[in-house]
Amino acid sequence: MKRSTVYVWHARLNEVPSAQNEYLWSLLAHDEKARANRFHSENHRRRFIIARGLLRRLAGYMLNQAPRTLQFNYTSYGKPVFKDYPRTHFNLSHSHDRAIYAFTLDAPVGVDIEYQNPQCYPERIARRFFTRREHAALQKLQEAEKIALFFKLWAGKEAVLKALGTGLSARALAEVEFDLTKQSVFGQALSADHHHRLKAAEWSLYTFNPAQDFVAALALQAHPQYIEVQSMDEPLRFY
Repeated sequence: MKRSTVYVWHARLNEVPSAQNEYLWSLLAHDEKARANRFHSENHRRRFIIARGLLRRLAGYMLNQAPRTLQFNYTSYGKPVFKDYPRTHFNLSHSHDRAIYAFTLDAPVGVDIEYQNPQCYPERIARRFFTRREHAALQKLQEAEKIALFFKLWAGKEAVLKALGTGLSARALAEVEFDLTKQSVFGQALSADHHHRLKAAEWSLYTFNPAQDFVAALALQAHPQYIEVQSMDEPLRFY
């Protein structure tokens, strides 16, 4: 891995054959299997197994280690981190049948993917979770543009908060503000015991559409020279 590069993969979870699903299950640790078995929905259980197994497979490739041997610690907010590789940062997100992963060296990273549900109520949700300027910007748009901007803002907020590792809350979401036309970050993100001041000049924010009807956001407090985005679809590729 290079410090100047962010490595991003995205995958369609429903495309994994049953044989590969069994292989991914075999990679999981006992606590991960226990978490998978707590899902009441078989579809949610399968997606979790695949998403977590792919994380181990990709991490093993990035770190040149056997996927089964990787161990994770968890922050007080539940964010997973590598136990034995403190310089390597990663984050993952999944929505419906899509997952996205990001890996960096020496820079905490946050990533989020969202299905752009046309049946949502963007203004109602934005009134509670967005800033006044963001809410006002949404009100000026036609419905299709409104939904697209809403999910771009939501994904960006989640990506920044995940990079900070402070967890999601209504107050934290409302205190992170974006000007996505300039890819800048400003405002503040609230943690349990102190404020992390967000200076736009120190952050990089990227949004893109990894698949039809999906938007993704990547955030880190650094300025990478390269972002490598790779699809693992058709057929799903294993590293």
